[in-house]
Amino acid sequence: MTGILEQGVELGIFRKIDVGMTALQIIGICTFYANSYENMKHLELEQDFFSQAAIERYSDASVQLVLSGVREK
Repeated sequence: MTGILEQGVELGIFRKIDVGMTALQIIGICTFYANSYENMKHLELEQDFFSQAAIERYSDASVQLVLSGVREK
């Protein structure tokens, strides 16, 4: 992952970022969702945050969040 981020910075696709910290943040975004199931299942929520559609929405939103943070303006 750090290689992809470094290459993006070198090519001017991504702004200058702390590659290691950014990789750690991306990992955090991914693992939080999976690890939160045991806690979230006890909440009385009107939507299923772990349905296939919800997982796809979370994935899409996460990609957009990361890209908006690393893209060169």
